[in-house]
Amino acid sequence: DVFVDGDSTRLYRATGQGLFFSSDAGDTWEPAAGVLGQVQTTALGYADADGHTILYAATNGGDAATTGGTLAAAPRNARAAATTLVDAGIYRYVQLPPTITSFSPASGPVGASVTLTGTAFSGATAVKFNGVAATYAVSSATQISATVPAGATTGPITVSAPGGTVTSAQRFTVYSTPTITSFSPASGPVGASVTLTGTAFSGATAVKFNGVAATYAVSSATQISATVPAGATTGPITVSAPGGTVTSAQRFTVYSTPTITSFSPASGPVGASVTLTGTGLTDASKVSFNGVAAKFTVNSDTKTTATVPAGATTGPITVNSSGGTVTSTQRFTVLVTPQLTLKLSGLKGGVLKLGKRVTAKGTLRPTSLAGSKVTLTVQRKQGSQWRKVTDLTCAVSAGGACSKKYEPTKKGSYRLRATIANTAAHTAAATNWLTFKVE
Repeated sequence: DVFVDGDSTRLYRATGQGLFFSSDAGDTWEPAAGVLGQVQTTALGYADADGHTILYAATNGGDAATTGGTLAAAPRNARAAATTLVDAGIYRYVQLPPTITSFSPASGPVGASVTLTGTAFSGATAVKFNGVAATYAVSSATQISATVPAGATTGPITVSAPGGTVTSAQRFTVYSTPTITSFSPASGPVGASVTLTGTAFSGATAVKFNGVAATYAVSSATQISATVPAGATTGPITVSAPGGTVTSAQRFTVYSTPTITSFSPASGPVGASVTLTGTGLTDASKVSFNGVAAKFTVNSDTKTTATVPAGATTGPITVNSSGGTVTSTQRFTVLVTPQLTLKLSGLKGGVLKLGKRVTAKGTLRPTSLAGSKVTLTVQRKQGSQWRKVTDLTCAVSAGGACSKKYEPTKKGSYRLRATIANTAAHTAAATNWLTFKVE
């Protein structure tokens, strides 16, 4: 016969000659019991949490006691030899409590899948990660697949099933998704050190600058020090950690180290315009000619135009930028601009007597041009045209002076001026024409 108690728990009775009947077609027995009216042929027994023994009846070849047949009684989760039950009585069916023997992986972020291994998982009603309910699927009586829920924190996993609730002995470590709240500086060249501030950086596995992997050191769960890698370009910074990967909202500006591949012209005086060609010139902050700062204009990342500054001397050109400093391998020659003056002596009221000589006295500055040749050009007016009579040359002394005498052979109007030709060291220069009459 089958009985039901007040709380709807199924009750089973052994009924003579060792026959024991089940009404559930085997769904709640292990191994499966027979349907009503069939003989249960397996002798098993378990004890519930209260120490009650669950008895399964079995046939034993006709040697059953008349008081209830031969029944099997056993400790929890163990088989035992058959014993004779003195009183048939009423025996309660108890669902086995679940167990958790292990889970894998032992850590992970929210959303990670975790496989629980144990027993008596059938009909599980809840899985929780440190008290936070998770979605799950019962794969079998010994396995459950669960997803780490939002809000979960590090702690044990619990499984609730018809047989009770079990808590894992091990703690599942929940990795928080990392965040990047800021980084400093916001820009820099390759090789610059950048400090990232955020959360959940512990165990970080990668830091990248716009996709290029960087070397880094995890200072704490909230700080990472990274080095801008070669090949990095302007873009966001990403951090990969056990809790996932995060990309900064801000872009890190990578300043390229500048280069100077050429400049043109290769020489010129103060005030001359020089075009520099290279790379990484966009962020130029200073252009110098042999150490003297110059005015400049950035035309593009590959071109900058600078003006030779006063006081500059022959030497290399240097460009300073956010990405570093570069000095040209070629020297720019600063051409000196001569200061040339001329005076005439031997005249009276601008008139020279025929047969007398006029003295042309030139002065050349700077004195570093001593030894230069100055040309004195003499012209005589014929009709409305000035015709050259002769060219006189004189060498500039160490003091910068140059002197030459000239005796006209004809009467008329004359004029004279001094010039110096362009060289690799200086530009050309000329004085104004000085006129006089010969009578």
